[in-house]
Amino acid sequence: MCSRPRRVSPEIITKVNAELVRILSLPDIKAKLSTQGADPLTNTPQDTAKWLVAENARYAKLIKDTGFKLQ
Repeated sequence: MCSRPRRVSPEIITKVNAELVRILSLPDIKAKLSTQGADPLTNTPQDTAKWLVAENARYAKLIKDTGFKLQ
């Protein structure tokens, strides 16, 4: 699993996450994001790390299976 960013304490990550969850829960923010077609998730840092690991694996497999190369 991917680890927390280097040199960032778990306490800071927890505080930033809590503030983002609070902001994304504000009615005016939710309304503005909704008009733009966005429906933000308010995951925990641990859930986000798991999601990133899964997405990296998914795209790595897709690249390998398709033989995709940058030109």
